[in-house]
Amino acid sequence: MDITIYQIGQSINRLLDKQNVITNNIANASTPGFKEKFATILTKKQRYCDIQQGQKNFLVQNVHECINTSAGLLKNTERSLDLAISKKNYWFIVKKNNDKKEYYTRNGNIHINEKQQLNIAGNILIGINNKPIIIPENIKIDILKNGSIVCHMNKNDQNIIKNIGIIKIIHLKNHHMIPSKYGNLYTTNVINKKKSFFKKKKIKDIILSGFLEDSNVSLTDNMVNMISNARLFEMNIKLIQYYNDNEKIANKFMNINN
Repeated sequence: MDITIYQIGQSINRLLDKQNVITNNIANASTPGFKEKFATILTKKQRYCDIQQGQKNFLVQNVHECINTSAGLLKNTERSLDLAISKKNYWFIVKKNNDKKEYYTRNGNIHINEKQQLNIAGNILIGINNKPIIIPENIKIDILKNGSIVCHMNKNDQNIIKNIGIIKIIHLKNHHMIPSKYGNLYTTNVINKKKSFFKKKKIKDIILSGFLEDSNVSLTDNMVNMISNARLFEMNIKLIQYYNDNEKIANKFMNINN
């Protein structure tokens, strides 16, 4: 394959990958806690063997997805099980059913499943004991600013407050976050995550009940990027057509001379 066509094809593939990232951002603009992704280009050298000119080095570029972890705006829902984290780089910890792997999210839209477990979008919310948080049936709960979950019980005409558990939160910086295949869930490249956990006294007053964090996707920026990307894609298609036309003319000229 001619090296020029190969490089144009690589450029088209990169543009398609970028377009997928942009489209995904736009589709999740209204998803609570969603973090905007952006595409960066990773470059490496690769050797190309040309029959006429011998071996050559050229650059191969691949698209790598990164995350913008800046905080979205807080939206007041007045729903007690909706939670928002007021400081950046803090994350809720969830696990999928029958999966020991941890995932991280800023989506605080919490529900109680059929097993009375707190969950986010069908994923189990983890407490500081590294286990699911079980809520007894038919009780009213409050979630405090430090992540403590308490219930109010009436016993002998007295209002008793009972501690049910504490939501576990992890602190991970932007460069430690990795997109996962589950969209609004993220993983990390931190090996020893125990060093990243903040003790109870340090997570005081960062959880807000009755609020959700909006996505940080800028629809305007992503629409502009989508249009620009589409124009570059069209230009590359025209380059292939132009190159093919020139090659046909050159071959025709050589056939006439022969």
